[in-house]
Parts: sequence; structure tokens; C-alpha cells
Amino acid sequence: MQNINLYQPETPQSSGPRPRQMLLGLAVLACLLLLHGGWTLWRSHLGSQALARAEQQSRAVEAELLNRQASFREPQLDSGLSERLAELQSGNQRLQQLADHLLSLEAQHRAGFAPLLAGLADRHIQGLWLTRIRMREGGQLLRLEGLAQEQTQVPRYLASLSGSPALQGREFAQLQVQREDSGLLRFSLASQVEQEPGDE
Repeated sequence: MQNINLYQPETPQSSGPRPRQMLLGLAVLACLLLLHGGWTLWRSHLGSQALARAEQQSRAVEAELLNRQASFREPQLDSGLSERLAELQSGNQRLQQLADHLLSLEAQHRAGFAPLLAGLADRHIQGLWLTRIRMREGGQLLRLEGLAQEQTQVPRYLASLSGSPALQGREFAQLQVQREDSGLLRFSLASQVEQEPGDE
């Protein structure tokens, strides 16, 4: 009978990384460290350049500010400015007054003589009548001629003219009264003093 020995000693197996794997890992790690260091150095270089440019711009701005401050001259008030301003204001006032006067004349021309004639027609006094009405300069200058039976009727008629809106505020600078051979009183009212009543 033959005996078979089935027991064999186990060959010990090595555990852990092999030397080649370790070298490869170290090489990869070294490359990563080199890349990180290069990237960090590049970022630092860019930051240094940006800082240098910012400092240069700051110095340029500061130098320009100093130059402007050195060349700045405080404005001086012109002594004649107030006088010229007063003259301009006075001229503007005169122009405004002229414009208002022209607008008033234009309004009177547009209105015509109808309101003035209507106001004269409304002022009726028994025993007094008008024989002539003359108007110039758009109704600004007015001359009335007429006859009255009694001397007191003329002042009454003159006072009644102020009751008409078209004649209110109008002043007459000349009043002439003369008795005719017929016994009637011929009167004339004029808003402007005239040397000769017939010259208009």
C-alpha cells in the first residue's frame, strides 16, 4: 500500500504595492505638485502685474489732480455784472409794457367802434343831442360835438358817460361851450387838448 502525502506547505504571497506601482504613483504625485505650483506661481504673477498697473494709474490720477489744483483759479465776481443785470431787467420791463400796449391796441381794433358807439347811444339826456362824433387811433382819441338847450345838461351828460362800460374810465381833457344865435349851447368834448377844434 502506497502512502500519498497530501499536505504541502503554502507558499507565502507578498502583500502591498509593488515597487513599480509605488514609483508610478510617486511620479504622478510629483507631476500634480508641479502643476499646482506652476498654476499658483502664474496667478501670483498676474496679481503682481495688476497691482503694479493699479499703482501706476493711482499715481497718474494723483499727479493730474495736483496739476489741476495748481492751475485752478477761483472765479472773481464781475463788479459791473449787477449793473448790466439791472439794465437788462429794465429793458425787459419796457419791452413788456410795449407788448402789453400793442396787445391792448390790437384788442381794441378787433372789437371795432361798435361798443363805443353803442355806449354813446345809451347815454341819452332830454334836450341834448350829438351832432358829430370823431374817433382816432382805434378809439383812444375821442371828440364829441353837440347841442344842448340848457347849460346844466352838458355836465350831466359828461357824468353819465362814466356809466357806460365802453366809456368807463375815459377822461376828457377839453370842454368848450359856446352859445349860438338860436339860443342853443354848442359844446365839444375832446380827450386831447387841441389848438383848433376843427383840426383833426
